[in-house]
Parts: sequence; structure tokens; C-alpha cells
Amino acid sequence: MTKLKTRVGHGDAVENKKVIKSWSDDLRYVTPDTVGECLKKYWDQDAVFHGFQPIGNLAGTTPLCDEFYRPYLTAFPNAKKHLHFLFAGISAGKEWVVAGGNLVGNFKEPWLGIPPTKLSTWVRFVELYEMQDGKIISAHLIYDLLSLLNQAGFRFFNALAPEIIIPGPIPNNGVIMGQSDPADATTSLALEENWRETGLRQLRNLDKTITPNKPALAIMNEFFQKDMMSYGPDSIGSTKGVQNYLSQKELPWQLSMQETEFKKPDVRIAESDYVMTFGETNVIHNGAELFGLPTSGKNILLNSCQIYRREGDRFAESFCLMDMTDLLQQLGVDILKRVREDRFFQRV
Repeated sequence: MTKLKTRVGHGDAVENKKVIKSWSDDLRYVTPDTVGECLKKYWDQDAVFHGFQPIGNLAGTTPLCDEFYRPYLTAFPNAKKHLHFLFAGISAGKEWVVAGGNLVGNFKEPWLGIPPTKLSTWVRFVELYEMQDGKIISAHLIYDLLSLLNQAGFRFFNALAPEIIIPGPIPNNGVIMGQSDPADATTSLALEENWRETGLRQLRNLDKTITPNKPALAIMNEFFQKDMMSYGPDSIGSTKGVQNYLSQKELPWQLSMQETEFKKPDVRIAESDYVMTFGETNVIHNGAELFGLPTSGKNILLNSCQIYRREGDRFAESFCLMDMTDLLQQLGVDILKRVREDRFFQRV
């Protein structure tokens, strides 16, 4: 993907959000036999789909139906999206809508080689849709597959911080269906850019230490509320407060992974107090072990999405989701192959 400039604008944002909300709601009622017709209603027939691993990239609604949605709906026949976020914006002249939350359903049949639990599951997701003329023309999806595996009884790594079922934002206002004030979006975008271009750079240029020092705390306190919440995918985990965020997540990650190219996000949109960034980051695993895996020296292309909630002049919450299956595969760990071969991990 190319780097994109961002401007605040709405255009058909309200209508685009209605389309994605309707698509999300309808998915609850379709079956493996009817999902193809539902896709035609909301997706352009040549839409490009960028999925998490092992789904990968698909082109057109027929492969999207056959290789992703039909197998998924077979495994989770009553799945429903519990939306925590739905907002829109314009990035490089393109119309985008982001939706995120938990997919809640009963795991009835095998999916991606994962044996079913017959139990209810909560799978965190984020979906970024590019819209044109009221239809989806491209999409990027990340699901927290490690969370599903953990719920199915397959556990391979100790998390950096506690793993939880991720709640929505504290004010419960992340689903923005109407118009919003562009000035608020501008403020949110400016804070995110200042954090990414100034604060995060400063933080990562400090001497690496597992214990947060005063300069690191000062940088964090400039951009985040002192009792900020940070929600990460399974294996990364979630924390409360800048001290715990640094000591349990940011600093262990820095000690393990070095960013080789400080890239701007590929897509960046904001609405009201919320801002979303999505893109790929180049890192190298040349530091300490990660998830118990020894230093590999491998170059990694990290696919991730970040959503921040602003409260006043600082961020109060951070929601991060990354394609951990892809990350681990690049580190030489095929977790789905382990599931297929190591049945003793399965919960009885």
C-alpha cells in the first residue's frame, strides 16, 4: 500500500456508515447458502479483500463468499457483530469506514482447522472498508485469531499483559451514525500525528530499559491520561495506566523489536473523539526474546490497526489489533499447523 495524506471531510460519510451498519446487521441472519446474495447487495463484484492470515487476499465476491464467509458462517451459524466502533472519514480523497468490536457466536463446526468447542466465543475484529458509490470496493480485515485459539483450549505463549474479552470504549459512543463536528476530528488527528511523529519517536529513542524511567513517563503523560486504558490482541494483552503500559507492553516490545522504517499510516481517518490508523510497519526481531521465542534476526512486516479515543487534549483509550498469526508465521511459528498436529493442546 502507498502512504496516504489525510484530510478531514464527510461527503457521503453518513450514507456509507449506514451501508456498513446494515451489512453488519444482515450478516447475523444470512446462512452459508444465502451469504452470496448478501455480498452482492453491499460489495462491488470486483471488490478486493485483504484478510488476516491464513485467509490472505481475495478478489471478487465469489472467492470472498467461497473461501471466507461461507466457511465462517458454517462454523459460527449464529454469529453477531457487537459493534464498539463505527465511524468514517476521508483519506487521500478516498472514502473509508472503520468497524470494530467482537464477533459473538457459538463455535459449531471446524474453522481453519480449529476444532469446534460447541461453546460461545468472542472474537475481536476490526474491518476497514473503502467505499465508492455506496458499495464496498476494498476491505482490510484483522481478527484476533489467537483469542479464538485460546478460547478453544490452544495456548502456546505467555502474554505480555492480561488477556481479556475487550470491552467497548468507556463512554459507549464509538458507533457514530450521524454527522459530527469536523473540528473535533481535526483535533483528534492533530493529537495522533503529534504523538506518532514526536512522542513515539522520542520514546523509542530513549535508552532501552524494562523499567519505565522519568523521561518515558513524561512523554506518555504528555499524550495520554495517566489512567489510560490500552487494549491489545491476545499475546500482547491489556493494561491500565501509563506505568503498566510501558512496563508490560511498550518497553518489552521495544527491547525485542526494532522499527527499521518509521512509516506513516497507509490509511488515517477521524471522527469526533476517535481516530484510526491502519498500515504496515517494518521491524526486525534483533533484541530480546518475544513470547519465549529466541532472537531470530528476521525482518517482519507488521500489519496493524490502532484506534484512539481522545478525552480533552490527551488520549484516554487505545485499541490495537494486529495480525498476530502473520507475525508469528514470519517468526517461524505456524500456529494453525501446531493445532492440526498437536492435539494434546486441545481442551477436553
